[in-house]
Amino acid sequence: MSFEVFFRILLGIKTVILLQVRLGLKQTSNKYPEWLDLLLQSKFFMPCLNLKHEELRRGEINVFCIDCKACLCQHCFATPMHSGHKQLQIRRYMYRDVVKIDDMQKLMNCSHVMPYTLNSAKVVLLNPRPQATKPPTKSNETGPNCMRCERMLVGLNRYCSISCKVKHNQI
Repeated sequence: MSFEVFFRILLGIKTVILLQVRLGLKQTSNKYPEWLDLLLQSKFFMPCLNLKHEELRRGEINVFCIDCKACLCQHCFATPMHSGHKQLQIRRYMYRDVVKIDDMQKLMNCSHVMPYTLNSAKVVLLNPRPQATKPPTKSNETGPNCMRCERMLVGLNRYCSISCKVKHNQI
């Protein structure tokens, strides 16, 4: 009997899954960790609530601490309280919140999410961009569409954002 089999029997599969969620490990089921829902609902690039940081350069909220499940500015994240914590740096692309694919891929599967290029780095949108017009009907489609919001996509992608992928997989 392998160590992994013994470990699963000893602790029970539910405990292992709970441990994976607490540690922020990749999920194998359609359930995503709580921090991901909080990340997708969060507002970034607002002034830091710490008045000392509000006036400093780069004092806007652009870091998500996965361990604390909190939105922070770079100065708040640099404090000893967050030492060793996992983080995601949020960036802006065309007035939308994005994360580097390389950073997000360590935490969840980002395949089939449409990538964009920002300063030579591949990024993905956290949430879909608003659509100015009604989504295309099946008769006038010209290419692939997001499986959740039906936004037009490029290439073999299935989702326009992390949010669309998460919501589509939870149905």
